[in-house]
Amino acid sequence: MKITATFAPPRQIQLPRGHGFTLLEMVVVLAIIATIAGVALPNFARMIESYEQKATLGAINSELSALSFRAFSQASPISLSSESSRVLVGSLPADWRISVEKPINFEANGFCSGGDVTVANKNNAEWRLKLVPPLCKMETPAPK
Repeated sequence: MKITATFAPPRQIQLPRGHGFTLLEMVVVLAIIATIAGVALPNFARMIESYEQKATLGAINSELSALSFRAFSQASPISLSSESSRVLVGSLPADWRISVEKPINFEANGFCSGGDVTVANKNNAEWRLKLVPPLCKMETPAPK
């Protein structure tokens, strides 16, 4: 008895078609993503700048509002002028400026003479703040 082995021909492994992306489909998707990013990123940059402006204005308002208490707690008068604003308002960024038409005096008893303060940023956007005597309550700033 003779035993012979027969082998089946090797089968080709077939990969299923249609489960990948073509190069053209990928390019179209990348073009759509680039278009959306081109529209969204400038708005995002403006949003961040607007937030930074609001945060800086809030810090300046807070420090200006605290000057009456600082004069009271130190029992010595403080005078806010364009020249002294950088020293008195520590949160003022280097590229921002505060100008005062006439010096605003904060007395040792906590009262102040009141006046107008103009805050300007690096883009020359200006906000006019009004300190109302005798307690120097701040009126809401409005962009110029």
